[in-house]
Amino acid sequence: MFRYLCALSALLLFTTMSAQDSIQYYSLERAINLSNRLLEAVRTTSKVAGITAGVAKPECILWEAGYGYADVEKRILMDPSKKFRIASLSKILTAAGLARLYQEDRIDLDTTIMKYLPDLPPAFAGVTARQLAGHTSGVRHYIDSDFKTSLIDFKNYPTIRDALPIFIRDPLAFAPGTQFQYSTFGFTLLSAVMEVAGGQNFLTMMQKEVFTPLGMFNTIPNHPDSNITNMTLTYQINKKGNLEPVKNSRPSYKWAGGGYLSNVTDLLNFGRVHLRPPAVFFTDKGQKALFTPTVSLSGNWNPAGLGWFLSKDIRGRRHDFHSGSQTGARAMLALYPEQNLIVSMLSNTGNTPVHIETVTMAIADYFDDKQAFAMLPDSVLGDYHFEACEGSEAVQEGFIHFERIEKGEVAGHFTPDKGKPKTRLPMPIVLFDGVQVRAYVTTPDGIIFVDADPPVDGHLKYGKMTFFQGGGPRTLTLTLKRIVPAVP
Repeated sequence: MFRYLCALSALLLFTTMSAQDSIQYYSLERAINLSNRLLEAVRTTSKVAGITAGVAKPECILWEAGYGYADVEKRILMDPSKKFRIASLSKILTAAGLARLYQEDRIDLDTTIMKYLPDLPPAFAGVTARQLAGHTSGVRHYIDSDFKTSLIDFKNYPTIRDALPIFIRDPLAFAPGTQFQYSTFGFTLLSAVMEVAGGQNFLTMMQKEVFTPLGMFNTIPNHPDSNITNMTLTYQINKKGNLEPVKNSRPSYKWAGGGYLSNVTDLLNFGRVHLRPPAVFFTDKGQKALFTPTVSLSGNWNPAGLGWFLSKDIRGRRHDFHSGSQTGARAMLALYPEQNLIVSMLSNTGNTPVHIETVTMAIADYFDDKQAFAMLPDSVLGDYHFEACEGSEAVQEGFIHFERIEKGEVAGHFTPDKGKPKTRLPMPIVLFDGVQVRAYVTTPDGIIFVDADPPVDGHLKYGKMTFFQGGGPRTLTLTLKRIVPAVP
């Protein structure tokens, strides 16, 4: 199910491409249809119980949709109003509250946090709020004993101060400001600093400074003992590959870094304000602080601002984002400043899609209003053998199949291993802009982007495939060879 939330023209524009062909430009209707096809395939391939997704411009929300189930057993359908655990997406909400304090001169980002918490151990004398928000403070992240020995996910910490002993006596991982290490506990400490600087309870301050002004009435702390309405159930894929429900844990030790519930509408509206001119919600001072890199590591694809990761996506577009992952939740919010797009996606199945970032990158392709679409020639259709190389080394061989579907569009399937021809991954969308062929392969891990160079003598011969592996994208070059059908 989906709904339009902004009155945009869905008329198609045409211009002559050749004597026989025409090129078709972006339309909202087409972007929605492509997104629906992709997300249905993602849900099926990844075995996700339910998904919501949406796209916005700074002026308005363009589209929202729900897929699958909020409650599998009761067959309650998913819809965009449903609340999800948003996991580490909570960090960019906290960053917005921090920016509001900073732009009003209520907090100093670059002085020692001992100005606000003088009873901290001496090792924290060199730590600043900017470092905590940018993951350069040296405060550690989780270790196994946090969950196996302390069971912090099932304890209740009445105040943020009560949660600090989990990590505050442990040595810093490095001298503050010298390295990057992602840390949720850094945000727990940051929220304690913000309480002192803002003069009020952190949760109360976030409601007053961020959620109420932005109309984010479905964004609330995840108190599992409270009466939470319209929340999706949470699931995991177990070791046997089956979907099973999981218990909603207690995030009181990490409100700032992973403790909120929200829905796709609230997150899109939150994203929108970041692409609007200063003085709407943030001043120029606050907005610049959010998106000024605190670290840029050589070879690292995602330097950080305050909370946000600042990067370029697979297409080379500027891409400011944060994702989240925890038991029963995957979450993503991405800003595309150059395209004026905001894309969000939420899953109620915690370990899938593994690389949710790639799904929102594909959706950004469809809603990029500079996109053009042409009819893929019949000569390109059929079966291809591919060899994927990294440098001069062949690392993968398989098959790609292209076929015509409704309204002249093209889809197909992708066989990643030539030795297992029955393993076929859906390729629900194949686009052609008159020059490049772009195919989107749905896998349990996310999207594989297959981009082929212009056809030679009517067939595809060269290209590349890009996918996420580990912490970032990996690209392999492709050589494609058309498989000529045997003549009976």
